[in-house]
Amino acid sequence: MPQHNWVSAIHEGGHVLGARLAGSEIYEATIVPSKSFDGWVKTDTFSHREEGMVEALLGHAAELEFGLRYSWGAEHDYAKVEKTLKERIRWRKSKAWAKANDQGETAIISDSEIHPRSRWDAKTGRRVNLVNDWRKAVRVSRKEWKLEFDRLRRKARRLARKHRAYIEKVATLLVEKCTVTDEEIPQL
Repeated sequence: MPQHNWVSAIHEGGHVLGARLAGSEIYEATIVPSKSFDGWVKTDTFSHREEGMVEALLGHAAELEFGLRYSWGAEHDYAKVEKTLKERIRWRKSKAWAKANDQGETAIISDSEIHPRSRWDAKTGRRVNLVNDWRKAVRVSRKEWKLEFDRLRRKARRLARKHRAYIEKVATLLVEKCTVTDEEIPQL
């Protein structure tokens, strides 16, 4: 079997494991390359909850468990989880800022939602640009998301280690058939 297919199959087998653990329906798992990816697992949804992020990280965790090289697909998975974590933090900060600055009870998604755009600050005796103030308030530093990211990555590694035989079974099936559906994928 070509080494490239095996790496893709292990990677996608990790994602399949994550989908099974999350209780997602798997529409299709494939190692047939597209313009963007060497393979993919299409589920009913990508959850922004912990299970969905672990599912995304399990592809690379499976590769590491099998001692395989770092694939470029893992970069996409990592970026997806990083973006999700940053969005969650930014949303919480934005909601707190909106409430503290009389902008309503919900999070502000873009600076075009800020009304008024500035206000007079009685303490400093100056006009405050609320748009710039909001932009500063919702910045997310690496330190804020990295600890959670590392925790999720460690969890994915533990799951890949625990379910190594399952990942190998799914990978073998993918190498044989290239594309499988939910009914063909073994349950945990």
